[in-house]
Amino acid sequence: MKNLIKKESDKVDLNFLLNLDTIMYHGEELKMMSPIQVMGNIYAVNEQLYLTCTYEGKLEVNCGRCLEPFIHAFYSRINAELMLNDQSTDEEEEDDVLFYEDNTIDLEKVVVDQLIISLPMKLICDNDCKGLCSQCGKSLNKEICQCTLAEDHDVDPRLTKLKKLLQQD
Repeated sequence: MKNLIKKESDKVDLNFLLNLDTIMYHGEELKMMSPIQVMGNIYAVNEQLYLTCTYEGKLEVNCGRCLEPFIHAFYSRINAELMLNDQSTDEEEEDDVLFYEDNTIDLEKVVVDQLIISLPMKLICDNDCKGLCSQCGKSLNKEICQCTLAEDHDVDPRLTKLKKLLQQD
């Protein structure tokens, strides 16, 4: 970054692998199944520095419906302005601003933070995943449930009173 600030070059190319074993996501430890490939550059325009890069990899997660582990491939992009930690900025712009100190930026932290932000709140193994039976807990993807819920099998038990009220009309 010193070279960019001193105008010795206009950009620095990025092409590296982040070899991480796990990352923390909402209190859960997710296992990385491949290194994170990072490609892009840091470049200077006038007095400002910018980061643009893509990152991709694979991690093992548990399905939000059936709880079975599966491999989630991810690919995303980072476009941000780089600012010294002591520079002030408008609150509106802070989403696209990354701060650095002492002419260094921790790209591993930046990529992992952006990865966590870009992950969906609920990861699902397949759009057709049937999840778990609300009565016995069996995976409905693997076997047909034998619970005796009659016609209310697909209705959440907490909503049965609401269903009865709606049927009175």
